[in-house]
Amino acid sequence: MKLVAAIILAGTQWASVDGPQTLAFQAGQAGGSGGCNRYGASYQQQGARLHFGPIMATRMACAPTVMTREQNWFERLDLVATAEVRNRMLVLKDGAGHVLARLKRAR
Repeated sequence: MKLVAAIILAGTQWASVDGPQTLAFQAGQAGGSGGCNRYGASYQQQGARLHFGPIMATRMACAPTVMTREQNWFERLDLVATAEVRNRMLVLKDGAGHVLARLKRAR
């Protein structure tokens, strides 16, 4: 049986299960760590629909593999169309329903 909870993202913090990325939501603003740099973006949520505005990030340099992983994270956030909380995990999906990221509740 699948458990899908209603989403209230404002005031929540999440950590990726696949890497060091984090994502926090506060009153129309989202952000966190991409693994090297801090980032932020506006977001709009209506029910399960979720859209991030342009992502702004600091410009620190890290190892090439870290930078590639971080850029991939930002690209996935650009594709987010929906979000759901399933079994205490935040699942971000694109418009076709493909999973872009899974995050666990950090706080």
